[in-house]
Amino acid sequence: MSGWATDLAMWWTQTYTSRLPADERERRCAEVRSDLWEQDAHAATVAQRPSATRLDVLGRVLLGVPADGGTWPSPRWSPWC
Repeated sequence: MSGWATDLAMWWTQTYTSRLPADERERRCAEVRSDLWEQDAHAATVAQRPSATRLDVLGRVLLGVPADGGTWPSPRWSPWC
């Protein structure tokens, strides 16, 4: 996958889902991992430069933070996962 950008996306996903119930956290992480894989596969198909793919992923992470942050204040959260 796209190196540091993928690592950042997965770190962020794990961070904002860290207090969700395990099944929801695992489902969301799997969705993001799949989406990142599909993006890399598409980039390879169209011969996109790896640096361009990393920038695309970074942009998606930064633009998605406000939406993802909306899932944080949940009464179901527990400090212990």
